[in-house]
Amino acid sequence: AKEVLHKNIESLGLDEQCVVHNENVFDFLSKFSFKSDALGGPFDFVSVCPPYNDMDFDDLVRRLEESGVLSSNSFLVFEYPKEVSGSLKKTMGSLHQLVNRKYGRTTVAIYGPEGLS
Repeated sequence: AKEVLHKNIESLGLDEQCVVHNENVFDFLSKFSFKSDALGGPFDFVSVCPPYNDMDFDDLVRRLEESGVLSSNSFLVFEYPKEVSGSLKKTMGSLHQLVNRKYGRTTVAIYGPEGLS
């Protein structure tokens, strides 16, 4: 997935405008809390595709909201199993849920600025 993302960024000519962090979301959020400027945030686009096993989705949502990774103009794509749908709310910080679609066992929620749909 990382390689595809980099190819897409390159094909769009956005190499100089994009920063990609591909790591454990909890590790990244811990670093971000005290190095946000060095890591390039808050971010315009955030994609969270955590492993489904042994994941505390309530904790992940709480930490995302508290982290400062997202701004009021960000877009967040959040992949999660349908079994934990109660962990996601209609808002994520200042962002509003724009889309919530099921694909088999997987659900994808997209959050963005208020007024978009």
